[in-house]
Amino acid sequence: MKHYLKTLILLFLISISIGTKAQLNYRKGYVITNSNDTLHGKINDGGGNRNSRICLFKQSKASKVIKYYPADIKAYRFINDKYYASKKVFIRGESRYVFVDILVEGKINLYNYRKTKNMTYYIEKKDSNMIGLVYKVITLYSKSKSPFNRLIYSHEYDLKYTPFLDTLYYLFRDCEKIQKKLDAVEYDQRSLTNIIQDYLSEVCKGNDCINYKRDLKINGPRFGLFTGIRLNRVSFLPYAEGKHTYDHLINPKNVISFPIGAFVNIPMSRINDGLSFQIELIANNIKHYHEFNNLYYGNSVEIASNTIGIPILLKYEILKGNKLSPSISIGNEMNFVYSSKGNFVSGNRNSVLSLRPIQSNGLLFELGLNYKLSPKLSLFSNLRVQSFKNQFNPPTIDDYARSSRYWAEYKTSSMSLYVGLKF
Repeated sequence: MKHYLKTLILLFLISISIGTKAQLNYRKGYVITNSNDTLHGKINDGGGNRNSRICLFKQSKASKVIKYYPADIKAYRFINDKYYASKKVFIRGESRYVFVDILVEGKINLYNYRKTKNMTYYIEKKDSNMIGLVYKVITLYSKSKSPFNRLIYSHEYDLKYTPFLDTLYYLFRDCEKIQKKLDAVEYDQRSLTNIIQDYLSEVCKGNDCINYKRDLKINGPRFGLFTGIRLNRVSFLPYAEGKHTYDHLINPKNVISFPIGAFVNIPMSRINDGLSFQIELIANNIKHYHEFNNLYYGNSVEIASNTIGIPILLKYEILKGNKLSPSISIGNEMNFVYSSKGNFVSGNRNSVLSLRPIQSNGLLFELGLNYKLSPKLSLFSNLRVQSFKNQFNPPTIDDYARSSRYWAEYKTSSMSLYVGLKF
């Protein structure tokens, strides 16, 4: 199992490496040159970090790729999506041009650039200089030896240093109503975008107050529903290490089930635009039936279970934002048995069986394909392989069957094909 897990992690990391270094995802867009000319064509969407360093542009599908660095052009934009501008940012003791992600453009501009630790956002009023919004968390440590120190819940305290609020207070000095809202502003895209929009709605009149506002829902958490078909195969495990398993005396059958589920997908765009964290909830009903061969003629074991699974996945979507995009995932599933019943049949005798409530080792690996129906709606299909173990409750079956012990623990290996909608 350890080798299996290492192989899955290796495949996952290789796919991310290939997708990050060689991702070519050309989408419709345009470039604004330093002479204010607009060039329409296709631009490669290489993800947040790559997009901040270089713009790969070609006027048509067959055209030669032109590389634009931040000092070469004023801006570039994907149609109905991300918009980048060339700006000078102070990094590691020097000022240099980078492509900043535009969140709001109008009478006030709001930019995002992730490379700087304590200054991720920048604000710019029309016809004025760009100002960095500074935010820092300082961890304080208590070294007191006082006996009262035992009452302190934690000896560490995070102090939020928020000079960005003072900057906003100064920039919004002409609107007291907005200044009163600043204490509730958080250092994130949504909160900063909303306060700027509120300010402009108070002080700005006309159609050019906001020319562009990033649709944060496109890259926000996504929800989905899915169903599918699962092929399950059970193998019984030795009761103890080194003990012979009687799996070869059983005629196992492939069992089909039809799980249904829902999920929430949370992008990890600060690390990579294609990377996300996903948590799911899956309901499944499965019936196992196993008949012994001629050596134990007339003996069989049957059990039905209803389970709730909670898979947790790390997902990487290659060519994210494209009409058709593949994905790869690894994860683990916690599986709970909320009801089960079964029978062990030996001749004319029936014995009641039940499963333990928690199944273990739910490792999984998944390949997926996503088809974008609209910016906020996708159709997807996933092929998932996984395995988990379960165990019968302490034996309630007859003495002879109990002496064999080979059904004490079993492993279920499954392959699932899911289809669903993400919105």
